[in-house]
Amino acid sequence: ALLGRRVAGRYSVTSVRGVAAVPGEADPCNFTHKLVLSSPWPLRAEDTFYSQGSRQVAAVEVVADFVNTELCGVHVGEKNYSIELRAYQDHSNGDVIDGLFNGSSSTLLEEADFFLGPFSSELNSAFAPHVSTTDKIMVSGGAAVTSVYLDRDSVFGTLPLSSQLFATPVKTVAALGAR
Repeated sequence: ALLGRRVAGRYSVTSVRGVAAVPGEADPCNFTHKLVLSSPWPLRAEDTFYSQGSRQVAAVEVVADFVNTELCGVHVGEKNYSIELRAYQDHSNGDVIDGLFNGSSSTLLEEADFFLGPFSSELNSAFAPHVSTTDKIMVSGGAAVTSVYLDRDSVFGTLPLSSQLFATPVKTVAALGAR
């Protein structure tokens, strides 16, 4: 079972710790550090991109839980990192993302070690400029618009760029003799 919690307030936080030490006993994985993955995501059913966004959150929670419980974290040299996921409510709105990561809320950028892009090119277009002001990496599983990645050396995507989406099917159909 996932060990997560959602905290209501200005933004929601999902924290995945994984292996929990029994009170009074030592941590079985001996975590020495924490690796914080952070992302704005639609966390309420009425949000436009909730269906896809909630699936992304669930997938990342499963991976983090597996890494924390089955692998006892991420091991780098003598350090042993647990993974913690922080998901911030974006209401499927780029203006909300701008508000989260501007001004006094800029500490949200400092608190994370690594960023996961939200679902949709529109939301990634709002988030990527904020991440690119840091020396941290963002990987997006939900943006295909080429402009999200232009001139941003630390922002990456897992989808083919929109300018390339139809290149292979068109070449295949043409090779079959279509005109």
